[in-house]
Amino acid sequence: MLIQHYWAAGGIRRFDPYTGAVSMRRHSGEPSVWGVAWKQRGRWFVLWHDGESLILQRGTLRWRLDNNVSLEVTGSVRRTFRVRREGLIEFEFSYWFRGAIWAHFDPTYDVLEEEADDFFFYSTSMWKYWKDLSADDFLANLAKYD
Repeated sequence: MLIQHYWAAGGIRRFDPYTGAVSMRRHSGEPSVWGVAWKQRGRWFVLWHDGESLILQRGTLRWRLDNNVSLEVTGSVRRTFRVRREGLIEFEFSYWFRGAIWAHFDPTYDVLEEEADDFFFYSTSMWKYWKDLSADDFLANLAKYD
C-alpha cells in the first residue's frame, strides 16, 4: 500500500503492513491508505489507519491505538517517546529533537512547527485529539481532504 513520507513533501512510500518495510514507490495504482512514515535513527515508524483505528508501527511491532493507549513525549532536546497501555510502558524510544535549535532561537516557533519537526510529537498530539472520537468521525474528516 502507499503511504505519505512525513518529512518529504510529495514523498510517497510503499508500506508493507505485515513486515513494516518501507520502500520507494515502484508501482502506481497500488491501494493507498491514510498514514505517515518517518525514519529516525535508521528505523521506520508508521502511523496509519486500517479503516478500524489508528495503528503505530515499527517493523513488525504494532500498537493499535484505542482508549487504553496513551502516547507521550518528554524532554526538550533529548526526547523520549512512550507508548503506554493502561499506564504500563509498552514501548520507549529516545531521540534528539531536530527542531530544538529553531525552537530556542526563533520567537515565533510554535506548536505547528514543532509538530512538523517532530513526528513523535505530531503523533502524540494527533492521538490526544482523536482518542475519544470514533473511527467513523476520523474517516469522515479524512474524506473532506480527498
